[in-house]
Amino acid sequence: MRRFALRKVSQVMNTRPQKFSANDKVSSLIGRLRKAEVREAVIEYGHRLGVVTLDDLLNVSNPERVTLGRVASSAIPVSPEASLLTAADLMLTNRVWVLLVKRGNDLLGTISQREIVKVMPIFSTLSNISCGDLMRKNVGFIHLHDKLSTARKKMRKRGVSHLMVVDDEGELRGVVTAKEIVLGLLQPGESRTIGERGGEFIKIWDLPVKSIMDETPLVFKSGEPASHALNAIKKSRKDICVVKSDSRPLGIITPRELISVLLRFKIREEPRIYVVGLPDLEDPSVLEVVQSKLSRVMSRGFGVHRGIDEVMLDVKRMKQSGKRTLYIITARVYMPKKLLTISAEGWDLMEAFDNLCRKLGRRFSKEKTRKPSRFLQI
Repeated sequence: MRRFALRKVSQVMNTRPQKFSANDKVSSLIGRLRKAEVREAVIEYGHRLGVVTLDDLLNVSNPERVTLGRVASSAIPVSPEASLLTAADLMLTNRVWVLLVKRGNDLLGTISQREIVKVMPIFSTLSNISCGDLMRKNVGFIHLHDKLSTARKKMRKRGVSHLMVVDDEGELRGVVTAKEIVLGLLQPGESRTIGERGGEFIKIWDLPVKSIMDETPLVFKSGEPASHALNAIKKSRKDICVVKSDSRPLGIITPRELISVLLRFKIREEPRIYVVGLPDLEDPSVLEVVQSKLSRVMSRGFGVHRGIDEVMLDVKRMKQSGKRTLYIITARVYMPKKLLTISAEGWDLMEAFDNLCRKLGRRFSKEKTRKPSRFLQI
């Protein structure tokens, strides 16, 4: 499992994510998600990107009128060179389903909790963890005779995408998820009606939960290995396993709980610093000096920002003047909910690195006293 946790995001990411304009209507996205059997899409706002998931669509009343720009969430970026461990950490820390895989301003793809779970090894650490130990407790319940409108309201209020359905005795009867509600029921207008009962049309949101719930959810006993839940999710199109004792539900296991196992391999030390585009150097001592300077300034940065995940340095030779070469170095510092991008230039490599280190130092000093931003601008 440790080897798996250190695999690169680029080896697992989805290189062809669903893309939409912020001006597109929600109805067009629902149709595409239903056909592609995915639960997320990338939303383009000119030079900025966001994401929409099925959970975001629970708040929509009329999908033919609402634009995706109104429901999209800010997106968290991750480097393609980052490990799956880093990606899982970002997802869990920021409570998001999907990350944008970017190199600079270029979108290379996306990686979701589902993508990680699909390639997780079954015979792994999860074989030594029980479903009861891994499950999430205190999850939402709803009665099978409650209205669909009640289920949607509970999901929105609790910020969840699934509810366990129980009967009068508290026994498990099924599961209802945002997927069933959004892809199966969300239609133009709240008053859409179906069928006929007693001469009157039935409003779709007045139907009972049992009419769309999954009556055969994935179910495991508390003492079973969590690897059984992983295997079941990988083989099915479902993203939830119910853990129960006898006929009473105790909790659930979703991709979120499964990828959390990767954090057991998180090393509490300075994140990696990646350098790309570094030219071949005649004097190897130059590289040693550069590494030493970077190490000092980044150590101060890590001391201030314990949440820094990794740093990418991109070195580019722009032009020459005689025997001199103009270098531009761009540093991208990946932090939870924030991406710091800082560039510096110089007419030789050492000067460019010196200027970059000074800028990084000043920026870290400013960030030390600045409150974290609630939203990430990309």
